Amino acid sequence: MDSASSTVAASFTSTSHASLEAESKFLTRTRLLRLIRLGLAILIFCVAVPTIACEAVALHHYRQTSRYSQVWLYLWPLNLDLRPAKALLACGSVIAFQTLIYIIAALLPSVSSPSHPYFSSQQ
Repeated sequence: MDSASSTVAASFTSTSHASLEAESKFLTRTRLLRLIRLGLAILIFCVAVPTIACEAVALHHYRQTSRYSQVWLYLWPLNLDLRPAKALLACGSVIAFQTLIYIIAALLPSVSSPSHPYFSSQQ
């Protein structure tokens, strides 16, 4: 009974070369996919910020010059629709904020790795 329990214990503590190779390949793919996701998030953030900036400047300019209509100097059409500009500002702000939160969370280190050999050999 003692030799059987030592054989079972030895099989639990030793890992095969194939499983280590498969785990290494899995970790390499995971790292690559993580970098791709992070790159896409940075690209989305870099597109959302200029959208906000362009629309904010245009809306600010409109609000500064629309006051001249009180003195009968109409620089803008009377029924100018501002909803598209406000929608771009709102959506761009939400997208930029959520992407920034994702980038920060993705760059934070994880607490522990379950596939780390040190943690998996101690049971």
